[in-house]
Amino acid sequence: MKCATLTRTVESYLKAKPGPKPGTPKNGPRALGASNGASVLTEADVIRLRKLAALGTPQINLAKEYGIAAATVSRIVTRKAWSHVK
Repeated sequence: MKCATLTRTVESYLKAKPGPKPGTPKNGPRALGASNGASVLTEADVIRLRKLAALGTPQINLAKEYGIAAATVSRIVTRKAWSHVK
């Protein structure tokens, strides 16, 4: 084996890599909300959950009612999750 084949140069790191361009999704666009097969909630559930949270219902109670984690309720209420639902 030649030594040149065992070492990498700066130029080898700068070469274009095969595959999708940086910043593009690897497997196409994600399914949002209820169209995602793993979704437990619907858009109507999210709207109702946000209204109940705004009225003061404890998030832990909402989590138990909907069968989801309390952290998930928090992410929905703060619009970090399901942000596409108004």
